[in-house]
Amino acid sequence: MLPAEAPPCPSAELGEKKLANRQKPCTEVREAKDQCLDPRQGNGAPHSGDISIHLDEKIRSSQHGFTKSKSCFTNLIVFYNEAITWVEEGGAVDIVHLDFSKAFDTVSHSILIGKLRECAVDEGTVRWMELDEQQIPEGRNEWHRV
Repeated sequence: MLPAEAPPCPSAELGEKKLANRQKPCTEVREAKDQCLDPRQGNGAPHSGDISIHLDEKIRSSQHGFTKSKSCFTNLIVFYNEAITWVEEGGAVDIVHLDFSKAFDTVSHSILIGKLRECAVDEGTVRWMELDEQQIPEGRNEWHRV
C-alpha cells in the first residue's frame, strides 16, 4: 500500500504537468485503477472480468486469438489433433493457408529457415522457401508470388 502523502501523478487531462496542485495524488489514481481491474470490488465499476464475460457470450469457444489462456499456438494444437483424427478415420483433410506475409515480414528469413529445419519441416519445403527468398528484388523485404 502507498503512503497517504504520495506525490502527485502527472495527468494530461488535468492540464500542464508542472501544475502539481491540479493533479490527483498517486494513491487516488492507483485506487481508481485497482477498482476498475479488481472483480472483487463491489462498487459496480467495470473491470477486466466484465469484458471476458461479455466476450464469452459473443465469441465461440473455438476462438483462440485474443481470448484468455488461448493463442495461435493452442489453436494449432487443436487443429492438428482434429486433422490427425480425421485422417486416421480415413477422412479427407483440405488445408488452406491464409496470408501470413505480415508475420513472415517481421522475421529474418534466415532465422525462419533455421527454425523450420529445427522443427523438422521437410527439406523440399525449406528449399522452396529459400529459393523463394532469392526471387525477391533487392530493397524489398516482402514476399511475392513466383
